[in-house]
Amino acid sequence: MLKLIAVLASMMFLVLGGARNAIASPAKPSTSEYLVTEGAGFLMHQGEGVIYAMTFAVRKNLAQTLYATVVYENPSNSKAPFVVGGSIAPGQKEFLSESPGIPAIKNQRAYRVEVYLFSDEARTHQVGYHAQLVFFQIPKGMEAMYDIKLL
Repeated sequence: MLKLIAVLASMMFLVLGGARNAIASPAKPSTSEYLVTEGAGFLMHQGEGVIYAMTFAVRKNLAQTLYATVVYENPSNSKAPFVVGGSIAPGQKEFLSESPGIPAIKNQRAYRVEVYLFSDEARTHQVGYHAQLVFFQIPKGMEAMYDIKLL
């Protein structure tokens, strides 16, 4: 887990560092009842494209486990988002989530990530919601290095 956090931090630094020269500024971290976004960016994997990488701080002391459904905007098809499950246990201070690999993405654009929190594992009783925009930008020419197709 510490390795994942280190990788996320270094890649988010690279993504956000590159975004400083962007026309549009990176999205600001969101805060909701249960979560605050600590890190939001894209990991770039050669041969896999890009992956959303999200880190959230848990704002409340939980009495019971919360079950998360994270919905990532699909850059290629807005009607078919990427959906990833997860959970937040009592005492847990951070919640990490990643999307599957994305082979094609539009450069210099913000994408939406939504987190739905439920009190039950069947995900029938929603207790929380968190939304975050994640800005993607890659310098021209680097997309070929990471096998990323720009839309």
